[in-house]
Amino acid sequence: MGRPGHFAGPAPPFCSPQRSAELATDLGTYAGQVYDYHASHPQLIRLMQFEGLRSGEEPVPAEAERTAYYGRKVQALADAQRAGTLPDRDDPAYLIYAVVALTVWWFSVPQIIRMLTAGSTRDSPEARRAALVDMVRRLTAPAEHGG
Repeated sequence: MGRPGHFAGPAPPFCSPQRSAELATDLGTYAGQVYDYHASHPQLIRLMQFEGLRSGEEPVPAEAERTAYYGRKVQALADAQRAGTLPDRDDPAYLIYAVVALTVWWFSVPQIIRMLTAGSTRDSPEARRAALVDMVRRLTAPAEHGG
């Protein structure tokens, strides 16, 4: 079954409800998988950006279905927070949005990372992915209590 909306096609493996619940406890892995998907399908984020520019606050095609799709992700994070496997310091909707934003921005404005890393011999898609996974894991790590 494809993703809801007019961007239909095979759903990435990280999209299933079971995988969403599983990955809610390791959002770094989830971010890496989303990064890999968008690296292979850069047109999707471009289409979504164009959709946002065109629709503004107006409903988008299949919005109810797409809202339900994203709602399952938010619910998986909320469930993980209640279970204590994910810190509950952030609203789950804002948390998944931040993770997705961190993940897709690499492909949204590639010129910025090119300028930021100009002359770096360490920059590569693999280095970017590794940094992303590490950043998301730190963002979602339990708070350390100093003593």
